[in-house]
Amino acid sequence: MTSNPTLGPLIVRWIEKTLVHGPGDFLGQPIKLRDWQKSFIGRAYELLPNGKRRYDRALLGLPKGAGKSELAAMLAIVELAGPCAFTRFDAKGRPLGGPRLSADIPIAAASFEQARTLFAAASEMVKGGPLSEHFDCFETEIVAKSGNGRLYRIYSTPRTNDGLKPSFVACDELHEWVAQTAELYTKLTNGRAKRSDSWELLISTAGWDKQTVLGRLYQHGKSIESGEIIDDRFLFEWHEAPADLDLTDAEQLREAIRAAHPAAGDWLSFENIERQYTDRTLPEYEFRRYWLNNWTSSPDRWLPPGVFEALAVDRVIADGTEVVLGFDGSINDDSTVIVGATTEEVPHLWIYEMWEKPDRGDFVVDPGDVKAALLNAAKKWNVRAVGADPFRYRDTLSAVAEAGVNVSEWPTGIAERATPATHALYEAIVNGKLTHSGDPRLVRHFGNATVKVDHRGTRLRKDPRNQQNKIDAAVASMIAFDMSTRHTVVKEPEIFFLDWAK
Repeated sequence: MTSNPTLGPLIVRWIEKTLVHGPGDFLGQPIKLRDWQKSFIGRAYELLPNGKRRYDRALLGLPKGAGKSELAAMLAIVELAGPCAFTRFDAKGRPLGGPRLSADIPIAAASFEQARTLFAAASEMVKGGPLSEHFDCFETEIVAKSGNGRLYRIYSTPRTNDGLKPSFVACDELHEWVAQTAELYTKLTNGRAKRSDSWELLISTAGWDKQTVLGRLYQHGKSIESGEIIDDRFLFEWHEAPADLDLTDAEQLREAIRAAHPAAGDWLSFENIERQYTDRTLPEYEFRRYWLNNWTSSPDRWLPPGVFEALAVDRVIADGTEVVLGFDGSINDDSTVIVGATTEEVPHLWIYEMWEKPDRGDFVVDPGDVKAALLNAAKKWNVRAVGADPFRYRDTLSAVAEAGVNVSEWPTGIAERATPATHALYEAIVNGKLTHSGDPRLVRHFGNATVKVDHRGTRLRKDPRNQQNKIDAAVASMIAFDMSTRHTVVKEPEIFFLDWAK
């Protein structure tokens, strides 16, 4: 706890006496704050000699699973009903506080889902404890029965009100605040300036782009830490691992987690976090961002060297085999590819047909050839489904569907579809849960693949520095693999009956 005058100890006691945990493993149980949480609260509520707040903006960076949303909800309830407003110093010089007059508290997130999660935590803290006698909890707001105070959720929409006058603002997962959500942050900050001694809590995991709201605030905080600039009104606390630790070394991996994650060894086990890395379910750059709170960017290569190549097997898919197809098409620039995948528990991938632009000369794919290839595949194998990006080929795909083939739209530009599919394909490759034909074109396209990382997740993309390095076979494989997992046929275990009479 800080040595400066602070309302922190008073607020810590109030939280532990008044609030209960929101949704999760500890739902309804009294809150018991950890030392690192008490320390942050103490710093956040430091006072100047005249009783005014020392900080009007606090940025707290925490990795995944550290209870960011619940901590933000706690402090929002403190600002709604707790002793957050300085009243006087007692005879021993200790500051005392009381409830803020006319509290107006938006708790904000980039998405509706995240705003709902944050609000649900705050609502349960009120409904499950003694504050329920004094506040009404509705679907989108918590209102004091006395009329003195309101907490409400907001998220980024074009209709967000410019007339807000918040006494406190909690902004959750700031790494997602881009585009119009960044405009929401500006509105909240401008509105806060209309209230005396108001402040904002910004809480987030690390991002990937330092030219965003969070990136600029993070760099500002780092400049304060280094002494490059002075900003006495900005509280910066960022839990992160040293970026130079070698995570392949077990001791250094544990050291990185210990440095970054205050909940490790508490409500999260070291072993479970380590397994996120050692099981290779996440690329290292994603593990570092989510679990070590390091800023990362897209890697030059999506897959570790040699991993995809090692999955090649010599195999011919017999006529009549149950398969799915993934289609990614172009007309005259990128490659147009049909990739097949078996529907086994460990799918096998191969290029069925590919039209690739030559280095020189004109290049145009005839949609009629694509239609013929898809229909021929349906005659050769038992094609359960074709997953296809309809861009530029809607008429062709409609004709294939009219011929009796099950065609499903698979728009590769929709992040909500591409992000989980990219992750699932990566996990299958690094854990050996698929095989492929070893076709040099397939290997080359996978080798060319990089990823785009933004607030909507991680998705395959071409190297922006070399657009000639095509990845269409990798994209078609992603579609085929996704379709395969949706149509997997699991073999029934064989049952043997023993003749006990013998």
